[in-house]
Amino acid sequence: MGKQLKKAICCALSAVLISVLFGGCSFFSGQSDNLLASPCPSGDLGGIQKALNRELGSSFVLKYAKSGDYRSAYIVKDFDGDGEPEAIAFYGVTDQKEDELHMMVIQNENGSWKIASDSKLDGTDIERVEFGDMNGDGVEEAVVAWSIYGSPETRLTVFDLGNTLPVELFEGRYTDFCVYDLNGDRCAELTVLSLDTIEKAASCSFFVYEKGNLHKTSTVAIDKSITSVKAIHKSSADGKPALYIDAYQDAGKLFTEVIVLEDGKLKAPLFDRSQQSSLITLRYQELTCGDADGDGNIEIPCSTVLPNGSTAADNALCLTEWKQYEKGALTVRERSVVSKSLQYKFKIDKSWLGAFGCVATQKNDGIDFYDYNSKSGFGGRIFRLCAVNAETYSSEDFADWFILTQDYKKVYLAQITGQSEKLRISRNLIEQQFSERLVEENS
Repeated sequence: MGKQLKKAICCALSAVLISVLFGGCSFFSGQSDNLLASPCPSGDLGGIQKALNRELGSSFVLKYAKSGDYRSAYIVKDFDGDGEPEAIAFYGVTDQKEDELHMMVIQNENGSWKIASDSKLDGTDIERVEFGDMNGDGVEEAVVAWSIYGSPETRLTVFDLGNTLPVELFEGRYTDFCVYDLNGDRCAELTVLSLDTIEKAASCSFFVYEKGNLHKTSTVAIDKSITSVKAIHKSSADGKPALYIDAYQDAGKLFTEVIVLEDGKLKAPLFDRSQQSSLITLRYQELTCGDADGDGNIEIPCSTVLPNGSTAADNALCLTEWKQYEKGALTVRERSVVSKSLQYKFKIDKSWLGAFGCVATQKNDGIDFYDYNSKSGFGGRIFRLCAVNAETYSSEDFADWFILTQDYKKVYLAQITGQSEKLRISRNLIEQQFSERLVEENS
C-alpha cells in the first residue's frame, strides 16, 4: 500500500474518531472530569471504544497534551509500518490514591480492535507529543513529554512503537525540544534545550539513534539569561539545516539563538563566549523569527528605538531590521516599523535612515511619521497609519484617509498630512511599503 494512501487512511480515521468521540454519540460522561462513559457501537471505531471500556471500565480520565500538533487524548497513526493505523491513548487512573499516567496502544487485528499494550509513565500530565523517524526504518518514533503535578520539572521519553510493547529509547529532562533532521542524514534527531536556573546555565544537546538507543553526541552552551522559550523554528542557514530559538531573557525581552551542526558538533554562532550572551538579536517588541521578505528563508528581527520626540516609553517605536544568518554573519534583508500591537508593518528604504521619526498612538494602533534630522530634531508630521476595527469603521470618521487594505477584522488606513524635502511621500509609495503581514505564513 502506497505511503500517500496510508497517510490518507490515518487522517480519515483520525477525523472520524474525533467526530465520534466528541460528537452526538458521546464517549464522555457529562461531568467536567471527562470520565469515559459506556461505548456506542459504530463499526470499527465502536470496536475501539469497546476495547477501551472493556479494559478500563469507567475509573479513568483522558489526558490531553498542553501544546503541540497532537492535543487529542487519541492519536491515530501507522506506528508499526504495516499499512494499518493504530491508536494511542493517554489516560489517568482515578481510583488510585495517586494520579497515574498511562499510555495505551490499540491495534486492529483482523477487524477487531484490541489493547496491544498499556504502559505506566512516571508523570501525571502530558505536555507535548512529537513524532520523527529516528532510526531510518521508515516508521516514526514517538517523543512523549510529560510532567508531575506540582513539580517544575518536565521530562520526555522516546518510544519505538514498532512492536507490540513500546520500547523506550531515551528518557531525560528538558526545558524545550525539537525533533528535526539537523545533520542531513534523512533521519530525525532530538535536540534538547536545558536551563539550569540554580547554576544560571543554558545549553542545547544533540541526540542521535545508535544501536537501539538515543545517544548524546554533542552539547553547546547558549545564553544563560534565558528564562523561557517562545518558539523553535526549523529552517536552514547557508543551505544547511538550522534551528532558530526565540527565547525570553531575564529582563523579559526576546532574542534569538541559532543552532547549527558543523562536523558533528553543535554550534551557536551568535553566542558571544566572552560575554556569555547572544544579545546581538535583542529586541524591544515581541517579534519572532520568520520570512519577512518572502524569499523562503528565516530572518531574525533586531530592533533599535527610533526618535519619537518624547520621553514617554509608551510612544516609542523601533526600527526593525530583519536579518538573515549567512556566511557567519547577520545580513539585513528588510527594514520596517512595526505597529505597537504587532498588527502591521511599514517597510523602510535604506535612504530613509536618519531622516524620520515615529510616534505610536494608542487609538487604533496608529503610527505617526515625522520629518527628522539629527541637528534640528523633529519636524512636521508627514503621514499617519492606523488599524480600525471593521465592526466600528465608518468612512465618515475617516474622510481624509484612504484604505490600504481590509479584512473581516480590521480596516487599515493612511493619511498624508505633510511633505518632507528628503522623503517623497505619495499614496502609491505608502501602498507599496505597507503590509498587514509581518512574516509569510509558511514560516
